[in-house]
Amino acid sequence: MQQNQEIDPTEYLYQIYYIWNQKEYLASELHELTEEEQ
Repeated sequence: MQQNQEIDPTEYLYQIYYIWNQKEYLASELHELTEEEQ
């Protein structure tokens, strides 16, 4: 069995998904804050 130096695709997708969700969460939080100010 050869050593696999590449990133595991599932791990890679999970990280993208996680980061994307954080951005979505922050965007919705900011949206709510600006809505309250108006």
